[in-house]
Order: sequence, then structure tokens, then C-alpha cells
Amino acid sequence: MSTSGIHWLDFACALFEAMPTSVIGTGSKAKINPRRDDLFFWDGTLTWSFEGNRKLSLIFDNQSSVSLTATVYCRNGVVIVEEDGLTLKTRNADDVTRYPSVTRYGAATEKVRFSSYDLGIRDSREEIFNILDGGLNASDSFSDSAEITSAMLAGLWAVENHEWVELPVDSGHPSFFVDWSAS
Repeated sequence: MSTSGIHWLDFACALFEAMPTSVIGTGSKAKINPRRDDLFFWDGTLTWSFEGNRKLSLIFDNQSSVSLTATVYCRNGVVIVEEDGLTLKTRNADDVTRYPSVTRYGAATEKVRFSSYDLGIRDSREEIFNILDGGLNASDSFSDSAEITSAMLAGLWAVENHEWVELPVDSGHPSFFVDWSAS
């Protein structure tokens, strides 16, 4: 959850050009980290909420050794991230014109595949988001890594305690001084 999850949180913050306002989660931790016996891997579900009804939801399971996948849901399509590249699925432009509402109407019929071996995949990111959301920022990184790390650690607190946590966490929150055994 934290090892890979923080990268997805950073990506969402850059994409939304904002920090999350809250996080909620459920799950557990396991001593399966091969680096050291005192480091944990968390699994479960975490959802960070952002203004504008945007969300980042992560689901990790410590019971599987299959490589991770991710789906980014956008206005008129999805990006499926897999180990070997990205698949972009979009609704037909004519369908969007006729039925512009977001009611899960219309199958994603147009597909574009970007192999992880393609040169310039990072350069393709802006084009992908222009197709899906009409010009979202796809910058390389959000400037406040300390706040993103704090939001990730608040997520671990939410998982362990099955709590909703308002962000940013202030020094009065019980998670503020926890020494997290996460890599």
C-alpha cells in the first residue's frame, strides 16, 4: 500500500493539481517485506477525496504475487496501466456528442495501446489526458512531497484504525508521531 501507493497518490495530486482533503481505509499489515523483518506491507482499500468530487481509490492485496494493474477513470474513457504498458479506451466521439452525460452509457470502443517499450511514453501522457478529460495537467510531479507523504501515512492510520482522517493531519492527531515501519 505505501511502497507503490505513494506513487499513485503523487500522480493523483499532480493530475488534480491539489492535495487530498481526507482519507478513509480498511485493511491490515503483514510481515512479508523481504527487506527486513520489522518492515510491513499494508493491504486493503484506501480512498483519498479531493475537491471537485475527485477520488483516488487504491486496492492492494498481500495474498497475490501477480503484478499490479491500475485503472484511471476519466470523463470519456479509461486508462488501464499494466506491467507492459498502457491501454487507452475511449467512447466513440459521436456517442459522446449524442449522449454527453456521465451515466456509464456507451462502451469504450476506441483503443490505443502504448507499450512500455515505446520511446516517449512520458511525452504521450499529456496527449492521453487531453483525449480523456480535455486538457488536464499531466505534470511530472507535485511540488509538496512532504504533504503527500503525510497524506500517505494518514492513509496507513486509516487502514489500521478503520477511520476517516481529515487532511492535512495536524500535530494533535494521534498518527502524527507514529514511527511507521514502512518502506
